[in-house]
Amino acid sequence: MESAMRDSDLFAEFIKRLKSDSEVRVNDDKMFVDLFTWEEENLDPPIRLHVSPAILGLHLRKMESAGGEVFPNVEPIIGALQLFFVHIMETIATRRQGDNDLVVVGEDGPLLAVRSNDLHGGPGGIDQ
Repeated sequence: MESAMRDSDLFAEFIKRLKSDSEVRVNDDKMFVDLFTWEEENLDPPIRLHVSPAILGLHLRKMESAGGEVFPNVEPIIGALQLFFVHIMETIATRRQGDNDLVVVGEDGPLLAVRSNDLHGGPGGIDQ
C-alpha cells in the first residue's frame, strides 16, 4: 500500500529527524542538505546530501515494503524513512576520504558517497 504522505511532508519529517541529533542546513531551493555533524561526529568538511522532496519521496516509496518489514511497528513509509537513515549512517561510515557528496542513484538505487567533481559526467561520473 502506497503512502498518502506528500513529498513535502516526508521531506519535513526527514529534516525534523535529521535535526534531532545532527547539525544541518537545507539550501533555499531544497535540492540538498549539508550535514555539519552526524550523531555527535563533526564532519569537516560537511557532507552534502543531494536530495529534494521529490527524490526523497520517490526513493522512500520504493523502499516502503522493506521499511515495513524492518520496522513493523510504524507505517511502512516511516519505516522506509528510518531505513534511509540506516543507509545514510552506513554510507557516511564507509565512504572514502574526500567523498563528501551523498547521492541517491535512481528512484530505487543505492545511496553513494562520491567526490563533488564526479557528480556530472566525465569518466566514472554520475549524471542525474
